[in-house]
Amino acid sequence: MRKPGRALPVQSYGPTSGTISGVLGLVLVSVIGVSVLIDDHGIGGVRTALLMALAGVLIWAFLLRPRIMIKPPAVVLRNAFIDQTIPLDQVEQIVIRAFTVLRVNGKRYVGVAVGHPVRKLGRGGGNVQVGNAGRRGIRMNSGMGPAPTTKSRNTTVNMPDFVEERLRDAVAHEKLGAPSEGHVVRSWAVPELAVLAVLAVAFVVSILI
Repeated sequence: MRKPGRALPVQSYGPTSGTISGVLGLVLVSVIGVSVLIDDHGIGGVRTALLMALAGVLIWAFLLRPRIMIKPPAVVLRNAFIDQTIPLDQVEQIVIRAFTVLRVNGKRYVGVAVGHPVRKLGRGGGNVQVGNAGRRGIRMNSGMGPAPTTKSRNTTVNMPDFVEERLRDAVAHEKLGAPSEGHVVRSWAVPELAVLAVLAVAFVVSILI
């Protein structure tokens, strides 16, 4: 059964922290790796370049790859090396504090991309529970802090609150229709893991030569 109303657009949100550090880190390891290869054509130079490449993959995976993608009828929590695809209409609770946590059938699924700065957590964070009192009688309950508000005097967007609002809207929209038969799917980040494995093997071989 199709959900009533117009379809929600695909939305994608990158990491709320660490992006600048990640970009600078990639630039740094790239410069070091290229410089070493230019100055040292021996095995030592190759070994250092491989080490920098390994560091670059890890920087990408942990600081730049994480993302939350709302792709109705599911939401994808993309972490460093594993993705979790979760049916939106099965989400029971949304909690965004240091990380984003979605509760489905009593289980917690964590996305590291979006979260409040640790220094602000004491002021209260998001905690939105989506009740199941009827598919069309959706109950929202804020248990750990007030719902996001818009301040007219401040044009700065609080990204974690904004993402929480978008997640809440997407979940409510999907719950309007018949329940889906989908389930949570976990998948590995195959490209990153493959590159990491190749570089690690090459680095070990360079040490043994």
